[in-house]
Amino acid sequence: MRPAALLPASLIAAALALPLASVAHADIVINIDKNAQQMRAYRELPAEELFDVQWVRVRLGPEDMPGYKAPRVACAECGEGINFKREVVRDERVLCKSCAGERYYEPL
Repeated sequence: MRPAALLPASLIAAALALPLASVAHADIVINIDKNAQQMRAYRELPAEELFDVQWVRVRLGPEDMPGYKAPRVACAECGEGINFKREVVRDERVLCKSCAGERYYEPL
């Protein structure tokens, strides 16, 4: 992977967390609560089993620059706070990009 200092502003490597259910480790998946299971997996499993790393392009707009001011709203589906005008309005509902089925990046 190239160092971040050498990357163009809109080209980055994204590390996407894989669902822990897809991580096949019987010694991690035991009868403990989900939060404890997740914390144990992140402590003990190698990064390549927890994350999918890929090159992506991120379009930067004025709202991504320091000092941009905009209201914070909540996603009607998941309740996640949405900053800087990144919300999507569908059928008069305010959604985060994830709940709207969109992404903030483009896989290369």
